[in-house]
Amino acid sequence: MPNAKIPLGIIGAEDDDASAPFASVWRNRFLWAGFVFAMVIGGLKGWNAFNPRIPDPSVVIKLGEYVTDPAWGGMFDASLVLSLFIISIAVFFELNVLLSIVVGYWACRLVYPAGYLADFKVNAGFPWRDEQTIGAYIGYALIVLVLSRRHFAEVLKGAWKGLPRAEGEVLSSRAAVALLAFCHVGVMAWARLAGAGSGSMLLMFAFLVMVGFVAAKIRAECGTPFGYFTPYNSMLFVTLCGGMAVFGTGGQLVSLILSGFLTVTVFYLIPGMQFEMVQIGKRMRLRPWDVAGTCLLGLFGGLFIGGWVFLSNAYSIGGDNVRFQWAFNGLNWFMNSYRAELNETTAAWLRGGGAEPAGGASAWGVGMMVYGGVATMALAILRQFFSGFWFHPVGFLLGATNLNEGANWGSLLVAWAIRYAVLKVGGATAVTKKLQPFFLGAFMGCVASIAMFTVVNAIAVSNGSTNFYSGIP
Repeated sequence: MPNAKIPLGIIGAEDDDASAPFASVWRNRFLWAGFVFAMVIGGLKGWNAFNPRIPDPSVVIKLGEYVTDPAWGGMFDASLVLSLFIISIAVFFELNVLLSIVVGYWACRLVYPAGYLADFKVNAGFPWRDEQTIGAYIGYALIVLVLSRRHFAEVLKGAWKGLPRAEGEVLSSRAAVALLAFCHVGVMAWARLAGAGSGSMLLMFAFLVMVGFVAAKIRAECGTPFGYFTPYNSMLFVTLCGGMAVFGTGGQLVSLILSGFLTVTVFYLIPGMQFEMVQIGKRMRLRPWDVAGTCLLGLFGGLFIGGWVFLSNAYSIGGDNVRFQWAFNGLNWFMNSYRAELNETTAAWLRGGGAEPAGGASAWGVGMMVYGGVATMALAILRQFFSGFWFHPVGFLLGATNLNEGANWGSLLVAWAIRYAVLKVGGATAVTKKLQPFFLGAFMGCVASIAMFTVVNAIAVSNGSTNFYSGIP
């Protein structure tokens, strides 16, 4: 659990002396060096927003300005951006995972020169990134189910026999299976009441559960440096399974709306975080219901605190202006896939004289979904049975997502280079005793600088300033 190393390090959960008042890492000079370094970087970036004469240490390199040959098809229309915040998280990941994500990103971008040379970029939907990601998630889920079939068989057997809850588990096998089944039944009932089409909603919900399963495994096994790592437009899965001709316009529209606020940004960080909490609870011998209660506190905090912040911001903007904000007016393009499918289905219906058109998506979209699934399964099998195969299938699975635009492949590459160099020069001890404490301090320094400029922004805006800093160090 790479992400969990940060909070565990802060509280000293793995220290030998549990009676010490503070974690041993707080006495490590490398932690404080990283903290000061991050505060300086964050301070300069924030100060530059108020005074452009202050040097900005940001690193942003647009590769497209250096590679202009059209034969590449726009493959290098990407930027190398370095973020200390992302680097301080990624440095806790395994070397092969970091390199796999970077290599997978550029491998997936090879479709751009291929589309230019083979002239298939003119087809609608090119480069079909979302379809490829959908297929990759499905393929990875299938291969994990196959490799973990004995564990799932034991869970189902325990649910059938009604075995009691195992030590350290929050729910018994029967309760867990019943809860999962109840959620699917509830979705079907809700869809029928809402007139959204129970078939499409059940299919969409099953897909969302599968995405959550894979997302939890990715975070627990590999780590997640950022959000935007799930299929960006999951409605396309329902389209690929028949679309409007099979599930109707209402089901497709609700699927698009669900996709817009569930699978686009950071929602699917939650399953992995909950899994981490359960495992940390077991390691620290916490009571299962205390762990469950903590998860519920997070849920209610998101609903009430997050809801209050959202409504407060909307009120400050005003009802006449809020519709022009990015979260509403700026996402009009997200409806394009729905409009395109509606137009195609209507045209097919008119050509058929009112007969029901055949359902389905474009051959290219289906092909990319199959390609993504097969390639991911092949990589997972190679890694499972060949110990020397270093490339992690997660690299390909995430390659077509927007994770590398958010966390940026440049930050991940730098994190890999730093950890690799320290490991080769100083060994594993240097990584655990020097490198990781330094970036643990850098992480805390980044958070502290964000908190500091939150206060600075509030004071500046309340005094009439139009300048504010909202970036990440």
